[in-house]
Amino acid sequence: MAAAARSTTTEDPTSPVRELVIPDPSSSVRWHEHDWPHPLARWHYHPEVEVHLIRESSGTVMAGDWAGPFGPGHLSIMGSRLPHNWISHPNAFSRLFAKATGVGFNRTGTRMRLTEACRLLRGTDLPVSDICYRVGFTNLSNINRHFRATTGTTPSRYRRLDEV
Repeated sequence: MAAAARSTTTEDPTSPVRELVIPDPSSSVRWHEHDWPHPLARWHYHPEVEVHLIRESSGTVMAGDWAGPFGPGHLSIMGSRLPHNWISHPNAFSRLFAKATGVGFNRTGTRMRLTEACRLLRGTDLPVSDICYRVGFTNLSNINRHFRATTGTTPSRYRRLDEV
């Protein structure tokens, strides 16, 4: 059975698309195999649990706000509604990613880290330095520079503005 993907929004190209998985009425398990590039190989989510076995490729897996390496033999289970994607190391990847999403891979990663930083600044009392490292920035000046460029303010000021 074929699966189709549709976008959840037309405004933000970094939002994951909802992959529509067509159920097989004769089975509780659906098996699908594809290579990269492929229309389904992109930042997406779905209500179904998904098991991935990487047989040949290597690169970076992104799942929610986590990213890490994968290689041949990598087995993972993606939870329901968890945005995820496997990004192979094809030198052409950055160009294909930017073409598919409208935003470069590094910028997408930075946006994801900043989104999580904003959530933690609004919802916790963690010090900015803890948030900095928790979301994947390597130092305070790095998060401050990216935060200011994106929001127009520093993380500390952002937190104070949210308190008003």
